[in-house]
Amino acid sequence: IPTVLYITHGYPLEAKDMFSGDDYSFLVKEPWQVVILPRLKPAQEAQTSPEIPPVDQCLLASRYAKITALLHPDALPLLKREAITCMGQKAPFLFFEALKSIGIALQARNALRSCILSRGFQHSPLVAYFFWFSPAVVGAWLLRFEFPHLRIVTRLHGGDLFPHQSLGGYLPF
Repeated sequence: IPTVLYITHGYPLEAKDMFSGDDYSFLVKEPWQVVILPRLKPAQEAQTSPEIPPVDQCLLASRYAKITALLHPDALPLLKREAITCMGQKAPFLFFEALKSIGIALQARNALRSCILSRGFQHSPLVAYFFWFSPAVVGAWLLRFEFPHLRIVTRLHGGDLFPHQSLGGYLPF
């Protein structure tokens, strides 16, 4: 049976992801398994809904989990690539924002790998569906050779696409 890893910023129905519940309601009507993977742990006051099950795993164990991911050898090539890309496009390069984004990407990669392996999804049809086009999408992209059956789908919002709607005009990756 195909599986959709539904990745939101926070638990569906939280203020920042208030429309993600609509996506979830649509996804569960189809003949596939849906696993909710918020990037952050659900807040204590997160709205609950009988249609949306509780979450047993999230991509970022804590807000500081990305710091340890930055110590991985893969961080330096990503930082170099990001700096060169920004210079080639005359886009602003915000060093600390780039580091934060790389940490999120590497931590998401590690968490997605762990989820795929622990749930036995390594050989079944698998889609990672992201509600936000965040650096976590890059983390999934980094798994493309390890899990060639993994497909990645993401939504785009204004701040994901237009530099003038993002922090300092910088769009990581």
